[in-house]
Amino acid sequence: MKKFLLPFLIFAFATVFSQQEKRTPELKLKMNSTSENEQVLVWVFFTDKGNTAQQYFTNPLTIVSEKSLQRRAKVLPKNSLLNLADLPVNEYYVNEVLKLGLHLNQKSKWFNGISGYVQKHSLAQIEQLSFVKQLDIVYAFKKKMDEIEKQAVTPISTAIQKGTHSYNYGASFTQLNQINVPAVHDLGITGQGIWICMMDAGWSNLPHESFSQMTIHAKWDFVNHDGGVGDSTDMGEGSHGTETLSTIGGFKEGQLIGPAFGATFILAKTENTDSETPVEEDNWIAASEWADSIGVDVTSTSLGYLTFDSPYPSYTWQSMDGNTCRITIGADMAAARGIVVVNSAGNDGDNADHNTLGAPADGDSVISIGALNSDGSKASFSSVGPTVDGRYKPDVMAMGSGNIVASPTSVNSYTSSSGTSFSCPLSAGVAALILSANPTLTPIQVRDAMRNTASNSTSPNNSIGWGTLNALEAVNYFRVQISHSPLHDTEDPSRTNIISVNLTSHLDLDESQLFVFYSANSTTQFDSIPLTYSSGDRYEAMIPQMQNNTTVRYFVRAANSGSVFSYLPNNAPVEYFQFYIGTDVIPPIIIHSHLGNQSIFTWPPKISAKVTDNIAVRNVHVQYKHNGIDQNNFNLHRINGTDLFEARIPMTGVVVQLGDIFAYKIVALDSASVSNTTTLPNNGEFSFSVVNFVNYTSDFDSSNGNLTPSNDWQWGIPTSPSPIPNSAPNVWGTILNGDYTNGPLLSTLETPQLKVLDDNPTFSFYHWYNIEPRYDGGNVKFSVNGGPLTLISPVQQYDTILSSSFQNPLGGEKAFSGNSNGWKLATFNLSGYVNSGDNVVFSFQFGTDISITNVGWYIDDISTNGLGWIPMGVNEQTESNHFSFSLDQNYPNPFNPITIIRYTLQEKSTVTLKVFDMLGKEVSTIINNEEITPGKHQVQFDASNLSSGTYIYSLHCGNYTSTKKFVVLK
Repeated sequence: MKKFLLPFLIFAFATVFSQQEKRTPELKLKMNSTSENEQVLVWVFFTDKGNTAQQYFTNPLTIVSEKSLQRRAKVLPKNSLLNLADLPVNEYYVNEVLKLGLHLNQKSKWFNGISGYVQKHSLAQIEQLSFVKQLDIVYAFKKKMDEIEKQAVTPISTAIQKGTHSYNYGASFTQLNQINVPAVHDLGITGQGIWICMMDAGWSNLPHESFSQMTIHAKWDFVNHDGGVGDSTDMGEGSHGTETLSTIGGFKEGQLIGPAFGATFILAKTENTDSETPVEEDNWIAASEWADSIGVDVTSTSLGYLTFDSPYPSYTWQSMDGNTCRITIGADMAAARGIVVVNSAGNDGDNADHNTLGAPADGDSVISIGALNSDGSKASFSSVGPTVDGRYKPDVMAMGSGNIVASPTSVNSYTSSSGTSFSCPLSAGVAALILSANPTLTPIQVRDAMRNTASNSTSPNNSIGWGTLNALEAVNYFRVQISHSPLHDTEDPSRTNIISVNLTSHLDLDESQLFVFYSANSTTQFDSIPLTYSSGDRYEAMIPQMQNNTTVRYFVRAANSGSVFSYLPNNAPVEYFQFYIGTDVIPPIIIHSHLGNQSIFTWPPKISAKVTDNIAVRNVHVQYKHNGIDQNNFNLHRINGTDLFEARIPMTGVVVQLGDIFAYKIVALDSASVSNTTTLPNNGEFSFSVVNFVNYTSDFDSSNGNLTPSNDWQWGIPTSPSPIPNSAPNVWGTILNGDYTNGPLLSTLETPQLKVLDDNPTFSFYHWYNIEPRYDGGNVKFSVNGGPLTLISPVQQYDTILSSSFQNPLGGEKAFSGNSNGWKLATFNLSGYVNSGDNVVFSFQFGTDISITNVGWYIDDISTNGLGWIPMGVNEQTESNHFSFSLDQNYPNPFNPITIIRYTLQEKSTVTLKVFDMLGKEVSTIINNEEITPGKHQVQFDASNLSSGTYIYSLHCGNYTSTKKFVVLK
């Protein structure tokens, strides 16, 4: 009985309404300048829906489709999918008004009224009807066919495309790639399952080849009230609609592809382009109600309206508050029924005094779209906010300048057009992609996904809103994010195989849909185990114990309350994790850059290696010889739980002199029951000599290595999404806490000048990169003796030759590009390029083009062989037949904890070398009355047991005594 209460109450108040003034002030003003017989377009609003409402609530499919009800269920209670506003206008009321001379234009369920043309003298009679609540003008808007939308209409003859994707986008690649649509298409998401209503001025060229595969479910002309939406003898011209429809859903490989070409389309002709007739809000509202009843998911309107020339009354910028314009109220009503409403912001540019929006872009539930140039900057014509009530507008941005569209006149030609008319369908297409992948999302959730993943999401403003769309991130925004450290192989069949994953989601998790799927020795048959809550974001499942000689494959599936499924690996079950149970016969893997000649001044050198294993690494050690004599092995130690192992060559009891030769090999053992062993090199040994110069090396941890940066290069501690350093904590990288900068831009990083001190010099470093493949990238150049920079290729070779199509300063050059898949070594051999005594500078060069960025290029742990400098005061000649007693300054100084003390004996002598504090107290004896031959000598001193401060070291041999100071700095 309650469902009849509202209509009853409305009837009860009908008499009261009839006694009140029913004309709005705007209509009164209009009537003052209207002759008695002049036709006026008015709204007639009714008091109620009549007494037949219950039949519609009982049989909702008589007024809306099943698809509409399913969409409404996302935002409305299941027992209230319809309300009074959804019911048809009472036909008795309509007929009574028509009898009084009104010529019907549109009916509106949502506003409970009709619009039509009526003579002034008939208004008084209509006003007297008891069921008439209010009379108002139908606001009319001037659609500004700015030159901005018709400039640069140029035939496209050359298909240009960046990247390798599932489709060949031709020249339309730029407008899609700017908002990361091709990456979504690569996932197989093209808008399938989503219905989109296009509201425009008609479609003049539906036979165009880009529409040949399009599914069009329904068409209606709300201007002429017929089923034809193309150009004909009636009012309206459809070139604009042809262009916008092709922008969102056209498909012709090599020419034009729209973001949502897999969607189903509904076409509503709402605008009359005849010059004498304004565009009316009632057409748009009627089209929205029609689209709602059919069951559309998204509407795209590239018509932003505001003013019209006199004598037509109009809204103004002050009406842009989200609650004044009837067309805006209608748009919000559509969103309240589960429709994602996308609208152009407008083409009126900036205004320092007020917003330049066009209705219904001011709606709080409307996703309004601004326009970008192809380089990502805001197009000058794109309208700005705020709304009068202080909200940011536009919401997001897409390309709206020089967009590739279908020709309105030729079935196989393409042109370019500009305006927010074209950024709107691109964005509506992204909304469709989001819904296609996440069909249960509400309009506000779709808006949030678009806003919160856009380029300016942390600091929205009234120029570009939340910034440039990122379709891939928006599609994934409400999906479950899964992280997991895969299980290693094992020799223990009784091991507890616990799969531990971290699950995060912007929506609540559906804990009934969290599973690990696994198989034993099969790539197709998977069993499931539920994931159960552990703590925090962690969930766990246990794969049963298996027998030996079993390969277990598994993947993870999760879902949230939106019934959207996510997988890890992303394309499971085609890809999966796996581990083997049984005897381990796989040896460890060692990655190491062998040491070149080492300086006596920086002794002892550090040996580093990355060692990994399918189970675990048990031990890594070094076997080495000094001048051909075997020394005791020493272990490399794991660094901070990583795969990096390192240690310095121990020098206990060993005196190192110039010209000494060291040979070594690295041995790694795994944790198998019978250890598997890897030796590097497989045969022979690495060797190096002790020399009197300093090789340039830097791990960038205590200093920046004296490198000189420009533009994006930064030194410091990287943060997500940047990689963990090869050796913590510091690295050089192109923007340490985010993506590198759009170009065209060249960023350089130069080493200090290095002297060539060896006949076979090498330059090595570790690097990590994730760069847009083929279009952005980095390489290494060098300059000899101040000459021009010359590209040099690494032993491991570059990945690609960079494209010259999009203004990358390194276009046409070899470069590192794409994904390195972790830290890897790059070694450059300068033999044949330089001679001993030359001076050389290296430059890391990173070039970016005009669109698409990624995490970037990171450099760590530079090492060289035969490239560096000779310390001041050291004679380059290492051999001399004429010696005199001397004590050299230690090197390095200050130091911590090791330094080298060099001295020369003129003749065979008994030598004592001691260290004293500044009060003259002996703190260490380095050499105690040892007989030593004439010549140059050195000794290593370890100050680990000394505190910071200044000390004196003293050499005594026969009648010669000399003292010097050094500084221990801890």
